[in-house]
Amino acid sequence: MNELPAASVVIPARNEGTVIGRCLHALLGDSEPGEFEVVVVGNGCSDDTVARVRAAAQALDRRVTVLDLPAAGKITALRAGEAHATALPRIYLDADVICPTVSARALLRALAEPGVELAVPDRVLDLSAAGVLVRRYFETWSSFEWVQGQLSGRGAYALNAAGRARFGAIPDVVADDHYVTSRIPREAARIVPGAPVTVFPPSRIHDVVRTRTRIFAGNRQLGATGAATGRGSHLARRTLRPDAWSGLAVYLPITALAKLRARQGGATGWGRDASGRRPAGGGITP
Repeated sequence: MNELPAASVVIPARNEGTVIGRCLHALLGDSEPGEFEVVVVGNGCSDDTVARVRAAAQALDRRVTVLDLPAAGKITALRAGEAHATALPRIYLDADVICPTVSARALLRALAEPGVELAVPDRVLDLSAAGVLVRRYFETWSSFEWVQGQLSGRGAYALNAAGRARFGAIPDVVADDHYVTSRIPREAARIVPGAPVTVFPPSRIHDVVRTRTRIFAGNRQLGATGAATGRGSHLARRTLRPDAWSGLAVYLPITALAKLRARQGGATGWGRDASGRRPAGGGITP
């Protein structure tokens, strides 16, 4: 058994009972005992998230610390998780994504390379439950070169001690991952190939608009505080595969509507997409 964990993993979770077992089984299923120190921070939960965490830990025979905060708030949850985490490097993981053990290890290996302070995984979009328009939206979005190269929006990021020393407590922002990744010089960041996480986008158009509104609102918030947004703001800077051009007819109106709502002050809290919280098959959700 390892005497010390290779890394801490902080997972904020609000009403994630349908998917938190899936998350933990993927992360810890192939791990060694004691390899990862996992801290799950329930916050404002009205479902069985905390019980599901304990059940998954027991089924996996792995130690998982679970906190149960009374009030909802992702930043508060992240801060509480960091206060309980003892190891660096540190992985910050969304509860609704699948990050296999092998991917977590790959992030840590990247952080051990000279000069690397931030590592993020490849991103695989699971669109199996999405309608035709939603699929076209995300197929088009994922074709943009700036999206392929962005560091945020991947459901996971990892920092070593040098990266974490770049900033203090995470401020009260909507886009925590965008804030954190913008603190690290781009030359000190790595997108780790061959180490994917699976992300489950919204499956309904109105949920796409709502979540994109939150993202654009978060970008505006960071811009107001002086943090770089790293967005491709002009269509000319977005390179699409030839077969994806038709998707612009879906992408552009949704994006325009979400940006308009963001400018009007919409979606500044920690939004959740219930349509993306789909329980996994195969018995990995306790």
